[in-house]
Amino acid sequence: MRTHKSAAIAVVAVAAGLSLTACNSDGSTSGSASASGGASASATAAAGTNGGATGGSPQAKADGSGSDSGGGSAQAAGGSGGGSICHASDLSGVRASSKTTGGAEVLTTVRLTNNGSSSCSMHGFPGVDLNFQGGGSDSATRSDTSPVSVTLSPGQSTTFQLMTPYNNSGGTGVNVTSLTVTPPNDTHQLTVRQPQINLAVTDGSNSSPKNIQVGPVGGNVD
Repeated sequence: MRTHKSAAIAVVAVAAGLSLTACNSDGSTSGSASASGGASASATAAAGTNGGATGGSPQAKADGSGSDSGGGSAQAAGGSGGGSICHASDLSGVRASSKTTGGAEVLTTVRLTNNGSSSCSMHGFPGVDLNFQGGGSDSATRSDTSPVSVTLSPGQSTTFQLMTPYNNSGGTGVNVTSLTVTPPNDTHQLTVRQPQINLAVTDGSNSSPKNIQVGPVGGNVD
């Protein structure tokens, strides 16, 4: 009897153990599913985060572009404060003086003043068009004088010379009413009025001889 009882108890214990294992197995599966669900959710969240970062990349790029732009602005500001070229918009021009050399040539000195708020530099020859009374114009060619570099602080001036033939024709000639000046390395112009230049008319029209020359900027910085 004791043997049968022990066997029965053993059977009941084994059955109970199997039942408990089954429960634990079910619980573990649920837990795994739950863990999988959590992992999926984490993965989804991670994907969302990555998606946000990808979506944010253009913004980061734009910010980077902004930084580059800022650097460019800083560089431009630095150039403007240092040796940036003198632009026509920051310059004014007047006839400073005229003189005749040996009755053959007139030297007209034109003064350019830096009216800007920062220093600027020039090197080379200005472009000069002579505008005639009654219409028409002529352009000066460059002389063989070597150019120098000049830096103008705000308010400072420099000069260049315009060489024109003296009118010894005996006629009234043609008056130059203004000069259109393009500073070296610039693409815009400024106007110098009343240069007091008179040229001989060689062909019966308002045109001048082609031996008009301009020297480089850089004289008399003050």
